[in-house]
Amino acid sequence: MEVHLKRIVIVLIVIALAFGVKLYLNKASSGTAIDEIERKRGSIGELLEEREVRDGEVVFYMRQEGERAPVLSADYVNKSFLGWKWAVGGGHSLPAASGNETAWSFQYMDATKGSFFNHSPFPLVFGTVNNPAITAVTIKSVKTGQETIADLITSKSNITLWYAFIEEEQGKAFDLTGLAKSGETVSKKHIFDSE
Repeated sequence: MEVHLKRIVIVLIVIALAFGVKLYLNKASSGTAIDEIERKRGSIGELLEEREVRDGEVVFYMRQEGERAPVLSADYVNKSFLGWKWAVGGGHSLPAASGNETAWSFQYMDATKGSFFNHSPFPLVFGTVNNPAITAVTIKSVKTGQETIADLITSKSNITLWYAFIEEEQGKAFDLTGLAKSGETVSKKHIFDSE
């Protein structure tokens, strides 16, 4: 009888500990990817795209911080049985357009394999282009010559987001080409990050 009672007490303690850990971990995560980003980084402002990836989402958004230029951000949020947990992200200020010149913004986000973040869907190249005549963007790796067609999203504020998940072997230098609906080249931009 005494052994049976000890087993019951041990089982109840284990259940109580598991319940306590679950409650603690739930406080450290959120019910949606957007809620988790806002919990970690503040209000997202304008949501541009929620892209489902393995084990989560990459969320693209733009926010205005006071008088400064708008900031374009991309955050990877991991989904688990406990909820959504912010993993890694970054952003950059958008350039001011001058005259009829096409203004490009860009950012390269490194692969995270082997790091604390381990399994993000990066590398990722993303940015904006302000020319409404551009209906497609190609990203050509300087290192490998491989060409990728970017996904394009036009925001409510008429800013065009372009992005592409790429292979790490493509390097960090790219030639961007903005194409019109006819296929004609509208603008080109060479972007690079030190290798």
